[in-house]
Amino acid sequence: MTAGRARIERLHDLPAAGLEPWRRAGIGERLVTEIIEAARGRFDTLQLRTQNPAAARLYERLGFCPRPDVAHCTHVLELTDPGEETAMLKFDHLRIPVTDLARSREWYMDTLGLTLEFEVPDRNTVALQDSEGFTIFLQEAVAALTPGGCALWFQVADVDATFAAWSARGVLFGHEPRQSYWGYGAELVDPDGYLLRLWDERSMKER
Repeated sequence: MTAGRARIERLHDLPAAGLEPWRRAGIGERLVTEIIEAARGRFDTLQLRTQNPAAARLYERLGFCPRPDVAHCTHVLELTDPGEETAMLKFDHLRIPVTDLARSREWYMDTLGLTLEFEVPDRNTVALQDSEGFTIFLQEAVAALTPGGCALWFQVADVDATFAAWSARGVLFGHEPRQSYWGYGAELVDPDGYLLRLWDERSMKER
């Protein structure tokens, strides 16, 4: 089963000094072909970013398509067979309306440790990622929000240890790890009153 995307990083940025005897020998094409074959069967897409016209022509000759609509890349190669039936369905982006973008951004990064992926200032939006690459969009809303109108579950390595460590640095929890209708875990509340539940795989199975 394939999953996700892979990126080619800086292959076209190799320094020219000392490489002149091997130019136009097809080495670059062979390298990219090897990368494609290594990625096939492991990833759904292969992405890259280049501003080098010669490199772009090479990539397009090997099947990459220009994709200006995809963030952080210029070309994408689909590695799955278009005719191949697949049952893959992956949820990997979520938008959450917030009342104060700066406040929520700081809270999610400082409290949960999410990292900034990118910002869209004209949309009052930031994209934050967890450690597994799931993206949460925080977008400042005009309308009033309902506290408790949204609940998010975050998996951690050890919910009891996480509760102890976060409590020690001043994070306020709604309740400590305990058995709830959804399983064993702890609960805290974000600045807009959204519920955030922490759980771990071992405790969920054993308690």
